[in-house]
Amino acid sequence: MAYSGTTSVASQNDYMRIDGLSVGIEFSYQGGVIIRNTPHSHSVWRDYTSDYGVTNVGLGASF
Repeated sequence: MAYSGTTSVASQNDYMRIDGLSVGIEFSYQGGVIIRNTPHSHSVWRDYTSDYGVTNVGLGASF
């Protein structure tokens, strides 16, 4: 697990990442583009066992 920012996890540029053998999760608060200085959240999860066609070429996850 990686973390950067404030303890509230609700301020601009707060970031959290959780990495496991088969999954990755990221959460980030970023400043607004249309409404300036208005932080909003972004998140993504990845399944490393079938990510980006890994299973189609017969490779295992290398993370």
